[in-house]
Amino acid sequence: MAFYEQQILEYLQAHKEEIFSDLLELVKAPSPSAQPELSNQCAAVLRKIVKNRLGLEPDRVISQPTAGDHLVFRYGTQEQQILVIGHYDTVWEKDQLPIVEKEGALYGPGVLDMKSGDISVIWSLKACKELNIPLDKQICVLFNSDEEPGSHTSRHAIEEEAKKSLAALIAEPAANNGDLKSGRKGVRFYGVEITGKAAHAGNDPLGGASAIKEAAHQILYIQSLSDYEKGTTLNVGVIKGGSQPNVIPDFCRLEVDLRTTTVAEAKRIHELLSNLKPVDPKCTIKLDDNDEGRLPFEETPESLKLFQTASECAQRLGFQVGKAFVGGGSDGNLTSSVGCPTLDGLGAVGSGMHALNEHLDTESYLPRIAMLAGLLTQL
Repeated sequence: MAFYEQQILEYLQAHKEEIFSDLLELVKAPSPSAQPELSNQCAAVLRKIVKNRLGLEPDRVISQPTAGDHLVFRYGTQEQQILVIGHYDTVWEKDQLPIVEKEGALYGPGVLDMKSGDISVIWSLKACKELNIPLDKQICVLFNSDEEPGSHTSRHAIEEEAKKSLAALIAEPAANNGDLKSGRKGVRFYGVEITGKAAHAGNDPLGGASAIKEAAHQILYIQSLSDYEKGTTLNVGVIKGGSQPNVIPDFCRLEVDLRTTTVAEAKRIHELLSNLKPVDPKCTIKLDDNDEGRLPFEETPESLKLFQTASECAQRLGFQVGKAFVGGGSDGNLTSSVGCPTLDGLGAVGSGMHALNEHLDTESYLPRIAMLAGLLTQL
């Protein structure tokens, strides 16, 4: 089997200025997840870059009223396909962060998470195209606009393409040390709604049933379900209830974050939360579990083969990558949950995701693109 990583890296180095120009153009286009108008302006920039570099128009444009367009491109015409996913939405509002380059790092809104990953995908294919490097599979590229809040409107398209794919490659940022992400915790959000009975706190303190007091019991129980050795965590992060200090509260809502490392554990905790029982018999509890969440992305023999191939590509480029199991979710959770072998963290190296110091390491960026391109040539 031929290996092309060094040839690809030399090509990328010769086009470094164009690559960073594309990245800056995309970062300068604000794309907060909840603002479809701004997101679609960013989508137009992304479409222009794909057109200029690969000569491709979207195969599908999936429009949504609450999010920007989801874009699907196809490179090649082979029957079998590899799915490559990037998202262009960010957690940042317009003009919230400056764009600054200093000391080998590029700072800016979404520069690491994950507009650099989107550009990596485009230029990995651009290098293969210009160097006439053959790819055995069609590459389906999906750029979505709602990954940060949970990919609610793009979920169906992601799962649909993953079911048709031999593998899914996620161009999310690497771990801070450059490791690829071979697994992720599952993430699901729950609401716990507690109904009590209102009464006058001074005149009739025993006539009511405090939903907030009941919530206190439930919070302690829910938090006790955490098992840190297993990697299971539950966090009651929001409490809403009551109306006046002199009124026994008849309603309280808890919002719960659940993280698990295995599908079996996610199902076990779900069953426990679905059967919460009130301590005060005058109170009732209803579980709001409408959020589908993301099941854990577990390591499999097939996904570890993807990691091994990517690791060999990195070695031929002169650097090492390990594998990491991380706590945050991504679209890799969705692809793996439908049985598609998945490898994540194939984007840039940096730190500060969702933080004011979000940045990517500029020196390692081109070799990481070459690694992704090399991986595509091996699949």
